[in-house]
Amino acid sequence: MLMIHGENVTDIKLKTLELVLQCENRAFHTGGREYRFLERHGYLEQINKTSEMKELKKWFQDRIRNALESIHLTKEHQTIDMVKRAEQYIQQHYTEELTLNRVSEIIHVSPPYISKLFKEKLGMTFLEYLTRLRMEKAKQMLRETQESIRKIGCDVGYQDLKYFSRAFKKYEDVTPREYRDNGSNME
Repeated sequence: MLMIHGENVTDIKLKTLELVLQCENRAFHTGGREYRFLERHGYLEQINKTSEMKELKKWFQDRIRNALESIHLTKEHQTIDMVKRAEQYIQQHYTEELTLNRVSEIIHVSPPYISKLFKEKLGMTFLEYLTRLRMEKAKQMLRETQESIRKIGCDVGYQDLKYFSRAFKKYEDVTPREYRDNGSNME
């Protein structure tokens, strides 16, 4: 019997239903669920049929678990979308002076949060990602064009030739000139 310590069975069932509906409403507002009126059609009947606390608890847990899973999936999709938007922005603006603060402003999240997402989803920091992109573009230009190294450095976002050369050497273990001279042998 559902009766516990003289508690009113109807109150327990109503509170259970209320909590499930609140959780599903939260899932709906986070974008994790579609609102389907008919999906809840049997809730009242299902709750009224329960005669054991164990049964009511299982019904409650199943509904809550379902709502929480949909919230979690939505958050995961939003996270992936944020990283993709950040990557797209960086790929379009890597030639500019680009900072983590600027990227975080563009995608409307805090710098520490976007930094955390980069590490979690891409396995590297924002700066590592930006440097890798710039260096890969520089390597391509060194192989495929006869542009000056200074111009290539500027074209990939480095205004200072010495800084570009140091960054390139740190990334590739050779200077841009050495890479150009032996580029076909280094890939």
